[in-house]
Amino acid sequence: MNMTNQTKEFSVSEISKSIKKLVEDNFYSVAIKGEISGLTLHRASGHMYMTLKDENSSIRATCWKFNVPNLDITPEEGMEVIATGKITTYDKNSTYQLNISNIKHAGIGALLKQLEQRKAKLQAEGLFNPEHKKPIPRMPKLIGVITSQTGAVIHDIMHRINDRFPTPIQLYPVKVQGEGARYDIVKAIEFFNNPPQGFSRPDVIIVARGGGSIEDLWEFNSEEIARAVFASDIPIISAVGHEPDYTLIDYVADLRAPTPTGAAELVVPVRNDLLSIIKDIHNRLNNSLENKLSKKQLNLEKIVNKTPNLQTFINNKSQKLNEVNIRKNHSIKNIISNKHNKSKLLYSMLKKPIVIINQYYDRLENYDKNKKVFFKQIFINKKNILQNNSSLLESYSFKKTLSRGFSIVFDEKNNVIKTKSQLKAQQNISIRFQDGDADAEIKK
Repeated sequence: MNMTNQTKEFSVSEISKSIKKLVEDNFYSVAIKGEISGLTLHRASGHMYMTLKDENSSIRATCWKFNVPNLDITPEEGMEVIATGKITTYDKNSTYQLNISNIKHAGIGALLKQLEQRKAKLQAEGLFNPEHKKPIPRMPKLIGVITSQTGAVIHDIMHRINDRFPTPIQLYPVKVQGEGARYDIVKAIEFFNNPPQGFSRPDVIIVARGGGSIEDLWEFNSEEIARAVFASDIPIISAVGHEPDYTLIDYVADLRAPTPTGAAELVVPVRNDLLSIIKDIHNRLNNSLENKLSKKQLNLEKIVNKTPNLQTFINNKSQKLNEVNIRKNHSIKNIISNKHNKSKLLYSMLKKPIVIINQYYDRLENYDKNKKVFFKQIFINKKNILQNNSSLLESYSFKKTLSRGFSIVFDEKNNVIKTKSQLKAQQNISIRFQDGDADAEIKK
């Protein structure tokens, strides 16, 4: 018995369209909890791509460009989230994905776990170390503020600074929550550190935001902001949330304020307090000067009392001066008189030039007469000395020695042999006598 095949037949396109309608009609709006993996933001198109996964499965997800700025949070790799959207299929290859309309954190527990992991990482890199903290200037000339231009935060900061110590403030308005907030804040920090032409560089920066939930403050837990604060050459005060709220920026900042208003109180002193301190210093300085002047006046009065009458003092000094002048004049006259007498004596001792010339002329004639006799006598003396030295030299000559029967022995190199030990067997020698040389050979 033959059975008719009851299975309905579909074309690929038909079944794909049927599945597409079935899926998209039933999963038009869903919320999927999972961990973000393979996060990619396409620079050219602006679309964001990722995969949501749990222990057993995964699903591809896309957030189109027009939805990216409206996300409640900035997605990050490894973040556990709840993504809201609809399931769509692509019938050409029978795939499906989640088209995301919004993303939020999957509970505070997941956020806190991620925050602790990030905090441990930055702490291990040394971003929280006290030695990296820069001192906050006591009285800055310009204060940079990074916060929203709307809301109470900027008004509270400006009001408190004006009350305490009026100081110029430069605001860089930014988003403080939601997608892109972290990048605005990083850009603001970089702007203050390297201001373009026409802008002044502040002496200190306040990064501020009002209170909120951990989700509201989450952007201030980003690595991008933490690293920008650490890299800043300008000291930064963090003022995010309220007293119990701590974000990563608080650990990296050079000083943490419990509130934005607290930051304003930390960044400038109280002007009236400074004026009081200056007034107190001024009073103490005046009192000290008055005391010193009083002591000096007393000492001067004591000196004046001990000093004799001024007119008497002047008369005594004048009398002594007259006496000195009298002695001086007398001394000068004596010196002049002595010099005059010595001059007369020296003049009398001087001979007339003609007399001196005649004396030298006579001496010259006598010298001319005696010089011939003198040189002749010198010649005779030198000749006698030369003859004596010649006779002495002749007597010391080795030829005289040879004439007395002595001889001199030379080796082959014409060196004089002085001792028997210098002779060797078969050695040729030369013997010098008075009348000539003779050759000889040593036998043994």
